[in-house]
Amino acid sequence: MGIFRPVHLLVTSDIYIEPLVYMPGGIKNNDKAVLKIETTIRNHSPQTKEIIIIHQLLDSSGKEVITLSQQHI
Repeated sequence: MGIFRPVHLLVTSDIYIEPLVYMPGGIKNNDKAVLKIETTIRNHSPQTKEIIIIHQLLDSSGKEVITLSQQHI
């Protein structure tokens, strides 16, 4: 027999971000906006690792609006 459907093999490192899923939660009020970000990190390494997550928001011209970073162990 065999595989009869298209198959994709995703090669990642031991630590990776789960595939992006859009979660509605942004709220715009006049000139202000609230943006909710949820990031899922998977660690398939046998050791605990230290990582830094950086979220960067850019405007339509590519200019940085804000950058936030968090360190996780």
